Amino acid sequence: MAIWITGMGAISAAGTGSRALWDAVCAPQSADSVREVELGTETVRFPVAAVPRGVLKLPEFPGAPRLDRSAQLALAAGSEAWDMAGFDAHPPQPDRVA
Repeated sequence: MAIWITGMGAISAAGTGSRALWDAVCAPQSADSVREVELGTETVRFPVAAVPRGVLKLPEFPGAPRLDRSAQLALAAGSEAWDMAGFDAHPPQPDRVA
């Protein structure tokens, strides 16, 4: 069975949208964004930041504002992927979407 990726979505500390995330990944890292994190017996340095509050554009459906933070982030990223895929203009067959 062939698999096609027709849309992407991302919500991150870099901003809202997969483009903002990609731009941040390609940008040089500043020393302010690098943190040391202990993983077991090792200390690892890597970029860490929080997703700012108030950047989410949640789809309009009852209950969205009451979802926990991780569910809201997933919903916003999924909504971006749905829009990028163009499913509003051309709805997919339900058995062909995961």
